[in-house]
Amino acid sequence: MKRLLSIIVTILVTFTFSLNFFACEKSESGKNGKKQYTINQEEYLFGIDNLTSDMQPAQIDAKTTNAWSAKVIGELGAKSHRIWIYFGFFIKRDSQNNLSLIRSNCEVLHDYIEKLSENGVERFVGMTCNFINPYEFNASNSTTVPSVYENFDMYLKFLDLMEQGYRMLAEEFPEIKFWEAGNEPDISHGQWFHKKDNTKFSPEEGSFIVADLCYRANRAIKSVNPENKLVMPGLTDGAESIAYLEKIYENIESGYLPTGEDYADKNTDNYFDYLAWHPYPTLKSDTESFVEQEKKMYDVVCRHGDEGKPVFYTEIGFSDYRFGGLKGENGENDTQERVAEFAVKCLQAIKDELPFVETAFWFRLTNISQFYTEGSIENSFGMFYSPSDPGERAGKPKPIAVAIYKFFNGENADESVLYNHLKG
Repeated sequence: MKRLLSIIVTILVTFTFSLNFFACEKSESGKNGKKQYTINQEEYLFGIDNLTSDMQPAQIDAKTTNAWSAKVIGELGAKSHRIWIYFGFFIKRDSQNNLSLIRSNCEVLHDYIEKLSENGVERFVGMTCNFINPYEFNASNSTTVPSVYENFDMYLKFLDLMEQGYRMLAEEFPEIKFWEAGNEPDISHGQWFHKKDNTKFSPEEGSFIVADLCYRANRAIKSVNPENKLVMPGLTDGAESIAYLEKIYENIESGYLPTGEDYADKNTDNYFDYLAWHPYPTLKSDTESFVEQEKKMYDVVCRHGDEGKPVFYTEIGFSDYRFGGLKGENGENDTQERVAEFAVKCLQAIKDELPFVETAFWFRLTNISQFYTEGSIENSFGMFYSPSDPGERAGKPKPIAVAIYKFFNGENADESVLYNHLKG
């Protein structure tokens, strides 16, 4: 019987479902028992995406600690924070597939949340960036997922473990009211969401699994607190992301989800409360192009009856190296000033033309100086120089930090606040 189910699922997922081509303004938000949403952009537009050395000592510069990060975020005045949650850092799975919390590591995050709260952060988004697999699956790494096509029984066990894991985390961290069920599943290289042989999922299968994971995660976090919110995994926000988002909706509407249950659920509110994607505008573009792409993404949401559902940009940002080469990465004024100017233009465009966006989480708080090779694009996304940088610039704000601070606090705001953490 399970073999038959596996064959049926494989056939059904590969079909392309018919689309509803109504314009965004014609969708009927709230029909058929759908939730009504309030988007509080005025209060929560400014968010920060950050990783600390206390939670990721092998990836993040040593001086970017919980305490340092919380203080700097407080100086900026961001009220929302996206936290990277690695399942294996917080949850242990034994050979019998029993899950238990790793208490000492949980205390590290409790400490960070406490310090952030003391510095004015009100909202926390917990983004789970890897997975828990059954022991007998013998996964190649923590970003491996069983194929619903090729290993249906293992896939069901995987969903059960993931649901249990989300419930445990929601119980342990009640301050986290928003849970993002993955990160960039549509990215071209597939390194963060892939099969056991490390090959990328097809958009058809990947989007099916994403919808399934959203349903299980949503059910888990709401069993702990009905007010918790599930955030769809942040997509990469390119042309292919539009099609990927469409497929997620089509899979939900197909009537063949959630997998493993004896019922169908076509109500998207039971899968996610917020959508998410990751705009990384280029300086060669303009705000008109940025707005056009964002509206195209949201048109998909509207066509499928979710008009009014809020969006988080769970990552948005600019890398100096991407736009200025090594000179830009090392502080070329022209590159950083252009980045700062365009960042503010994008924020203004969000306020003027993208009312569905509630929070833009800037990636990331600091540059990286220890863990990436020279010239890596990842080095220079920061709003601040790394506190581990050599010389006078260590921990100082870059032009983008000053520009965004003044955008939210007024052009005459005292930018010396952004240096308070340097005073010891």
